[in-house]
Amino acid sequence: MVRPHRRGGRRLARCRPLLRAFRRPRRGVVARQRSQRVTGGETSAGLAAFLEEYRSYMQIILVVAAVVSLAIGQWTTAILLMVLTVVNAVVGLRQQGKADSAMKALRSMMKATARVFRDGEEAVVAAENLVVGDVVLIAAGDQVPADGRILRASSLQIDESALTGESVPAAKSTQALPSGRPAPGDQVNMAFMHTPVTHGSGMMVVTATGAATELGRISGMLSATPPEQSPRTRELNQLTLWIAAAAG
Repeated sequence: MVRPHRRGGRRLARCRPLLRAFRRPRRGVVARQRSQRVTGGETSAGLAAFLEEYRSYMQIILVVAAVVSLAIGQWTTAILLMVLTVVNAVVGLRQQGKADSAMKALRSMMKATARVFRDGEEAVVAAENLVVGDVVLIAAGDQVPADGRILRASSLQIDESALTGESVPAAKSTQALPSGRPAPGDQVNMAFMHTPVTHGSGMMVVTATGAATELGRISGMLSATPPEQSPRTRELNQLTLWIAAAAG
């Protein structure tokens, strides 16, 4: 929910050139324009998650046994084996669902907000609703809600240890950087998502949100790494192969 705080938009007057570079109005993003740019909707992965349960050796062997039973006319055995695989898959999905629900509950407890300029007024909105071009106010004690170009900095310092490993908070300014793409630790005129403001205050224009942020790219690279099987799963797969070899 947006809670307006009537303040003048004069603080944005000096930032006109940068805001023009991002093709956004001087007074921030108009609310109706923002609503048109926000896209939503995620495809359900229910079927994919269900089929994923059939990648274990135990499930594969049970399915093969069911097919063989059908081929030799053992209908009852085939049906029982298929029912068993479905039960195994459903149990696995329920366990995964409980884990996902716990993660969602944890995220809901960590809802972040941001102070933005919309329609010429200062408003408090959910950080997840920010879009590129929003003008955001940050101060000591806040967590940066998105990646953004610093428009104004007053003794602004941000702890970027999660990105750079530096133990000392980084001092921020509005100075322009040379051409190229320097490392995050060298981008003194940028603030990055999920980094805490330790001192001072400032204003920034959002340049990236979600997966397009520096933290989002790191998270994407980690997600691309194939997950390792748990020791219990590896032992179960090995036992299944031994049983299959003995039966063969």
